Amino acid sequence: MPETISVNHLPDGLYLIDKPMDITFGLTKHSAILDIGNQSDLFEDHQPGVLHMDKAQGLMYIDLNSYTGNWQIQEGPVQGSQAQLAIKRIHQFIQNEGNEYSCLNTNCQHFAYYVLTGEKWSPGLWKGVGAFAGLLLLGNMFSSE
Repeated sequence: MPETISVNHLPDGLYLIDKPMDITFGLTKHSAILDIGNQSDLFEDHQPGVLHMDKAQGLMYIDLNSYTGNWQIQEGPVQGSQAQLAIKRIHQFIQNEGNEYSCLNTNCQHFAYYVLTGEKWSPGLWKGVGAFAGLLLLGNMFSSE
């Protein structure tokens, strides 16, 4: 049964979280930003929230209690001056690309990694491209025999 991340012991800050995507059999992960203490100023009542890119709705802000899954914290907390840069990037992203989901250049991983590092990066996209290329190569090897 999916569980939410227990945030009782976590200090305020921004965290990179992810969970395996069922549709890819865990090959790629859905990534998001966990905001504890309303660092981004996007959540009411300072409740922990999740910022993530949704294929159908673009960038979404969701109360952590309604966003379940087998989430794991990958990085964080981002605090201090690094948090200020990350918060600035969140607001820049909202202003520039907030509802423009694209698997190739604005997916959930692009958003989460951009917020924390300043670079759009999607390790899952490259894993998928590599797996697809490998299947094509294998198919080509067997079809030429």
